[in-house]
Amino acid sequence: MLNQELELSLNMAFARAREHRHEFMTVEHLLLALLSNPSAREALEACSVDLVALRQNWKPLLNKPHPFCLPVKRSATHTDAEFSACTATCGLPCPVLRSQ
Repeated sequence: MLNQELELSLNMAFARAREHRHEFMTVEHLLLALLSNPSAREALEACSVDLVALRQNWKPLLNKPHPFCLPVKRSATHTDAEFSACTATCGLPCPVLRSQ
């Protein structure tokens, strides 16, 4: 079972990808979602990550037109191979993510 905060972050990342009609949810979507997760923020700050700069640099990239934007009629968002590899390495079952 996923930690409740992590599950919320995954759902936020998936929702952001779908909201922008991105065909794939990527680690970039997850990174931005984790910035709203108190535990993740604490861990990133402990590693001296500049959270403000991180958000300012990544958010505009995801708001730009994306080469994998879905047509208006199609709305299925999937995880990309890099994201699936990342979650597999972390021990997260990808079928949980695909159930969205």
